[in-house]
Amino acid sequence: MSLKTKLYVVTAILGLSLLILTLRYSNTKSPILYAAAVTSGTTFYHFAMRLLAGGLIHAAFHNRMDYTKKWFQEKPFEPALYRALRVKQWKKLLPALNPEDFHIKTHSASQLIQASCQAEIVHEVITVLSFVPLLFSIWFGSTGVFLITSCLAALLDTAFVMVQRYNRPRLLRLIQKQSKRGTI
Repeated sequence: MSLKTKLYVVTAILGLSLLILTLRYSNTKSPILYAAAVTSGTTFYHFAMRLLAGGLIHAAFHNRMDYTKKWFQEKPFEPALYRALRVKQWKKLLPALNPEDFHIKTHSASQLIQASCQAEIVHEVITVLSFVPLLFSIWFGSTGVFLITSCLAALLDTAFVMVQRYNRPRLLRLIQKQSKRGTI
């Protein structure tokens, strides 16, 4: 089963558990069921939001981002930051939702760069949307719990952004080499 399929299954299970826990809580008013329903709801939000954001952005751009835009250009501080954070050592540990989009044998360097730009945008949007659950604390309290989970979720997606931005200059250098050799 692919990662994408697993994420859809987990999201569906979380949605169903949210529904069941909410119905059970409404009948019993049990504090344990309340906590479980809020936890299930927050977790469901994080999974569903990621799938929805990624799906909408992919439907809009189809891995055809303009990587020459300033937003996607390497910033002067990035190489030192990525060295300090040792991105090269841990980047392979992060899964890709659509690994077929990043195969160098089936895509040109230009296509890989466009896919990396789209993945970056997806994870940047998700990073921002990770803080929406803080609004839930208005109704459910536990601001600290919502803040911690939002920060951890945002940190995870920031790691994906860093990997895309780490890889992009290398792909651009590959394009330059291919251009000099006339193999593009």
